Amino acid sequence: MTIITLPAWKTGSRLAIIQYTRLFLLSAFIFSASICKAQNITTGLKQYYPFLNGPRDESNQSPDAKVFQSNYSRDMHGYVEGSPTLVGNSYYIEFPDSVKLGTAGWTYSVWFKLYALPGEVCDGDAFLLSYKTTVNGDDVHLFVDDEDNRIKVFFKSGGFKISTGTVVQKGRWYHAVVRYTATSTDVFVDGNFSVSSAGRFTFSAAYSPLLISSTITYPANKGKVFGNIDDIRMYKRNLTNADINFLYTTEKNMVAPPPKKDTIYKRDTLWRIDTLHTRDTIFIRDTLVNTIIRLDTIILGGNCIVYPNPVSRSGRLYIQTNDRPITVTIYNTTGQFMRRENLTTQDYISMNNLPAGTYYIKIVSPTGTCGKRIVVF
Repeated sequence: MTIITLPAWKTGSRLAIIQYTRLFLLSAFIFSASICKAQNITTGLKQYYPFLNGPRDESNQSPDAKVFQSNYSRDMHGYVEGSPTLVGNSYYIEFPDSVKLGTAGWTYSVWFKLYALPGEVCDGDAFLLSYKTTVNGDDVHLFVDDEDNRIKVFFKSGGFKISTGTVVQKGRWYHAVVRYTATSTDVFVDGNFSVSSAGRFTFSAAYSPLLISSTITYPANKGKVFGNIDDIRMYKRNLTNADINFLYTTEKNMVAPPPKKDTIYKRDTLWRIDTLHTRDTIFIRDTLVNTIIRLDTIILGGNCIVYPNPVSRSGRLYIQTNDRPITVTIYNTTGQFMRRENLTTQDYISMNNLPAGTYYIKIVSPTGTCGKRIVVF
């Protein structure tokens, strides 16, 4: 505790007022700093997957996640393609084990929404954190139990579960946090402490990588998730109760920003996007190709995702769509055609030292068209 001793002064003294004001501001600063420290959600962050740029780790501390089979749909914040949708067998999210779950000193945070409850799926469960190599009887560090649709943790050592008591309902977003300390395993739901246990997780060198959902082959639905996942965070430290509550409140109140007001040119005429309707058509012409691109195709996206964005001019731009083959066309901001590539099985295009700048890409697949704005650096 910081103790501040007030100096003696004469009542009404100007110097006294100045001294008191300085001490008051110092006290306020110390108090404010202690609050900020208690609500620290960046220190120790090893992985952060908000899925706004595909499976990229936005903490820049770990490799990207891998999202298998999933489509992307609207997330809890309103982003159109901000949440992977898992639908059972062969659908899962895999990410590197930047922390060993058998070693104390980590905190895991995830948002999820189920549209099929484990209790409705035979031998269901819904694994929200485990290892890809998990088999029946192994630790499950966070899951929704098919016995009663409650959020729980299972310990291999001792073979027992602990329950948060929270009964999951379909179509509702939940925030779940597991904190593994030197003496306890603590679980929080929607920012509030729910349950604690002295149970210990088992360490094995064969456990890797981390997984949401399951690859257990029998029973077929064991551990499989039917729903949406968002905002995965892994910390290499134990968050405080205040940190966890602050994290929940912060992420819950995030709102998708309005579309950026970019600029597109039509020949020599400058058009501002905010003055056009989404159904307006922009004609982009150059000496090589005559192309009509709809404004809503360029700006409002579609059922596809590209990452990383920004992308290095010597790197690769990965493209995920529901089907193949696709045609990818790149334009600069003045509407000039830059390049076109056809992809059948390959899931990326090489930038081939494309000059740094902003570009629009048009992606045409057998079932639709979408467009994205990318930045090359």
